[in-house]
Amino acid sequence: MLYESKERIKQSLASHSWLGIAMGAVLYLICLSGTLAVFLHELERWQQPDIEEFSELPASAISRAYQQFMAQINGPQKTVWVILPTADLPRAHVSNGDVERFTNHNGDLKNEPIEGWVGMVRELHYYLHLPKNIGMIVVAIFGVMLIALTVSGVMAHPSILKDAFKFRVSQTYRLQQTDLHNRLSVWGLPFILVITLTGAFIGLVNVLVLAAAPLFYDGDRDAVVSAVYGADPVVITDQRTFNVEKAIGELKRVAPEVTPIYIAFQQPDSEGQFLEIAATLPGRLTFSEIYRFDSEGNFFNHQGLSDGPIGRQIAYSVYRLHFGQFGGFAVKLMYAFMGLALTMACASGINIWLAKRKYKNWHNDVWVGFVWGTPLALSVSAIAAMANPLWATLTFWCVLSLTLTGALYRQDDSRSRVMIKLALGLSLLLIVTVHSAIHGVQSLFVPVWTTHIVASLLGFYWTISAYRKLGVQSVVVPEVTSA
Repeated sequence: MLYESKERIKQSLASHSWLGIAMGAVLYLICLSGTLAVFLHELERWQQPDIEEFSELPASAISRAYQQFMAQINGPQKTVWVILPTADLPRAHVSNGDVERFTNHNGDLKNEPIEGWVGMVRELHYYLHLPKNIGMIVVAIFGVMLIALTVSGVMAHPSILKDAFKFRVSQTYRLQQTDLHNRLSVWGLPFILVITLTGAFIGLVNVLVLAAAPLFYDGDRDAVVSAVYGADPVVITDQRTFNVEKAIGELKRVAPEVTPIYIAFQQPDSEGQFLEIAATLPGRLTFSEIYRFDSEGNFFNHQGLSDGPIGRQIAYSVYRLHFGQFGGFAVKLMYAFMGLALTMACASGINIWLAKRKYKNWHNDVWVGFVWGTPLALSVSAIAAMANPLWATLTFWCVLSLTLTGALYRQDDSRSRVMIKLALGLSLLLIVTVHSAIHGVQSLFVPVWTTHIVASLLGFYWTISAYRKLGVQSVVVPEVTSA
């Protein structure tokens, strides 16, 4: 009985360790992919640099793009969107939710957008590559957990202000990681709360709809969405065409300060068709206000996303707040910096736990393989996606699995860390080489050369530093105590 009790305790501790590492790994994955997601627009332009770019799409080109799109697809459509060029993404495309095509400045349909590596990163952050409804809920739950960890961490740190700038560089590895974890968490506290709260809301909104529908709306989920975001208008018309030019003129009359971002052709070729123009408002976090027009282009109302009930305004503002889609590129840089700090805080939390132990075992190997294997998998999957966009997701998980397997097989977390860093540095340099070979050197295209400079600097740094450490480790091999 005593032996069975000890064995049960040992198994419980092993399960607890697995759970702790798994939770830390998921949070690390969400935070790292979220840091990259801040620059998705720039990365989309880097991924497809040959797409024509322009700052405006005239009304005649919008109508032309819509007509060409409708001529190429079959069956009735619920909505067709023409997404207009913006400062962040100066290219236009048409979509019905399933089919999507870029357009040139005349409105002629061109190439299809490629999901590829950028789509893989987006799906990783939004859903962890799980089925969308499940994945979004899982990500939201981990966002709630991160809120709880943040609050409990603050409450467990009574000298939070006194130690705000404390960093014991010359002390042990555990103390260094403790100071790093605490400093990043303290300095990034407002950002962490904003990101986690908005992320949890985005992820749990479907759950809220499912819960509210049977309680308050007799199971009607569309009624819940309409109550929060506003209902669609009821329109009856004998028109089967759209006067886009007049609608845009009307928008300039009723809301001259707004900037259109897309035009939605609702229920085209039906008696209920109408037109919507979504537009951003200066100085507002609201994703957009939606202005509605009949088929002839006459304005009749707006959805009230910017001046309706306060709950609706908040609900439609969380996306820009979560991803830093406001305030220009400087805000994106700040979000990326704070997102990277949050990622490091997640990693250092597990590092502290590992360093407190008096021994090393497979936990150390798994964690090193995951922390450094994830950016390596992201880098290698970007290279694979340039050969075939469909390979991005499979390559990511294959590389990450191989890295974890290699670290477990080597059973030397220090050397595994250096080897993975070396591979990461070389893969970043290879990204620049392969992209330049495929698309050519486009020195005047800012997203391309900016991405290449960042990748080259990081690639050279990790390659050189890893190579030097490999030389040191070949002379001095540290002893490792196994449990």
